Amino acid sequence: MGTSDPHVQRSCLIKSLETCAQDSAYAGASAIETKITNAALLFCNMQGSSSSAQTLNSAMMKLTTQVKKEYLEKIDSIYEAAEDLGAANPDMQDDILNVTDKIGGYFLELFNKIAFVVPLVTDAITWIANMAVLIKNAFCAIREWIKNWFLEPTTV
Repeated sequence: MGTSDPHVQRSCLIKSLETCAQDSAYAGASAIETKITNAALLFCNMQGSSSSAQTLNSAMMKLTTQVKKEYLEKIDSIYEAAEDLGAANPDMQDDILNVTDKIGGYFLELFNKIAFVVPLVTDAITWIANMAVLIKNAFCAIREWIKNWFLEPTTV
């Protein structure tokens, strides 16, 4: 079968929408991973203070908003391409609608997966910041105890 075969052409056009969606989602997920990783590393470099935890939590909330916006833009772009494809190929509109429904579902699931990661990061950061305070307090008490070793009367 050559490329003039309508079934092959239909398959190629639908595949182009699928590839566009998948490539866009993959690139977006990789970029978000980098942003989350960089924010976490910045937190670690700030030595896990509670103020840096608040800064990171705020950054994570902004990132969530940004992710929503970017993915909505990606979906809109894909849907616009699908509309153009459907206008140029009226006989493929059902196939195009089916694939755009799948794409929309995949992007929703992708966003939910990413939205699941962000609270994990913020919870871990909060835990680490609290742990840093607990460790500091414990060692302050230990140092104070050491200072008092020979201040108490000894019994022989």
